Amino acid sequence: MLDIVITHYTEPWEVCRPLFETLDAQRGVDWDQIRVTVIHDGSWTFDELLSGWAFQVRQLVIPHGGISAARNAGIRNAQEPWIMFCDCDDCFSNVFALEDILNVLEDPEMERLADRKSVV
Repeated sequence: MLDIVITHYTEPWEVCRPLFETLDAQRGVDWDQIRVTVIHDGSWTFDELLSGWAFQVRQLVIPHGGISAARNAGIRNAQEPWIMFCDCDDCFSNVFALEDILNVLEDPEMERLADRKSVV
């Protein structure tokens, strides 16, 4: 249902960790409906740090091209009808934020819009 695309340039893991921790803390979420992808914009990967979460993380390294190139790579690799972009220094505001987003996306009117690939 939802592709979460996280862009990463040169930020160290300590800057990115809170996003993954707040993502991991989400409640009321079926992780089979969510695909998390980190797009590394010409930077290193976090291979050893991206296991053990409640969700699986895919990683893609692209040549450095800036935030737009990273987001476009996320769009090209998305498989779900909805895409959500996060910078690696973002965080979820509470443990039900993602559940609230999914509830909106499950609305019949939103499902009709999902027939066209859309971005939230």
